[in-house]
Amino acid sequence: MRRWLLVAGAALAVGACSGRGADRGTTANAGDGRSWVVERATPAQLAAAGPIIDARLQRLGVSGAGVQATGSGLTTKIPVDPLTMEAAGRVGATELWTVTATMVGACPAGDTAGVASLPVGRRCHQLGQRLAGTEAVQSAVPALQPGLGWSVELFIDGGGYAAMRAALTAAGGAPVAVVADRQVIAVVASTGVLGLHARIAPGLTEREARRLAYALLVTGRSPVAVSVPDPGPEAGPAPDADFWLAALSVNVCGAWLPDAPATPDASGLHSHGDGFVYAHPQNAGEADANATVGRWLGHGSWSAKADRLQLWDGAGHRNGDACPDGKGATVRWWVDGVEQRGDPDSLHIGNGQAITRSFTPAGVAPGPGPAAARLPLPDITSEA
Repeated sequence: MRRWLLVAGAALAVGACSGRGADRGTTANAGDGRSWVVERATPAQLAAAGPIIDARLQRLGVSGAGVQATGSGLTTKIPVDPLTMEAAGRVGATELWTVTATMVGACPAGDTAGVASLPVGRRCHQLGQRLAGTEAVQSAVPALQPGLGWSVELFIDGGGYAAMRAALTAAGGAPVAVVADRQVIAVVASTGVLGLHARIAPGLTEREARRLAYALLVTGRSPVAVSVPDPGPEAGPAPDADFWLAALSVNVCGAWLPDAPATPDASGLHSHGDGFVYAHPQNAGEADANATVGRWLGHGSWSAKADRLQLWDGAGHRNGDACPDGKGATVRWWVDGVEQRGDPDSLHIGNGQAITRSFTPAGVAPGPGPAAARLPLPDITSEA
């Protein structure tokens, strides 16, 4: 059954990664970042795409790329990292759309109306009204606010400012999706006021901020789509830099537990009793791969293992124990709608994750849980 969340607090729909060398200057399977595959393109299309992509790269801050058609793809004279080429190598211009509903997980097979998030599989969105293109965005720069995470600093062209502000006002408070080639790059709130100098914040990861900033600068059309390798899994949150939130809900025998109580703020992995796990590490011991759900659970004297739960309801739940209806139950868990295996407390915390734990009879899947619908969205605020 499809489980659609009201989008007033829908989760951010972009990929999470701290970067810090993992994104910058790396090209995964693209060799040294000079050769790029373009599938099913004619020589004429490749030749026409070269100057368009080169111009886009210049707008993204990459000068001297010298994009040329060669064989079955394109080459650049200098290395270009995947996230930059991902944006420059799209076919269509970036657009802003209202979002009417968001579902945790991938779009169901055969769903032609849903638009997937990037990376694919985290969220599926129903779009409403097209609001505008992003031609009025003069510059968009990923920026780190230490301890608060990454944001995108915007400067809007004076000539296009009124039209873009009117378009965002027309959203009527609905979330706004940044859409490129039928993929949702990000979803932002529309409750703030757009200024000539504005910021999209808070709480983006470096990869989220870079993807969003680069997408906002892509206009016009290209005759081809460049195939860009997956940059791979994200690193965890960096100490004294990132600020990540994950939603965690627990279902025991068909009933949702109250939100996890607050844990000590002295740790950079803690909770405030609002359904979220906060990850803004203060030292290397709780950053990167050490930012796990289990480490947070330990601060509350709780635990979650593959065969048992000991959480804030004060009861122990082991595989095979019976629910009040007499049916035996087992521990199961999901991340962004995908069921997982292994030890639940080993999960690395990711920004915008929807985490579900359950102790339920066989065949009972409780869905994403109430906390997922409350994940806050970054908003556009004036910096003037």
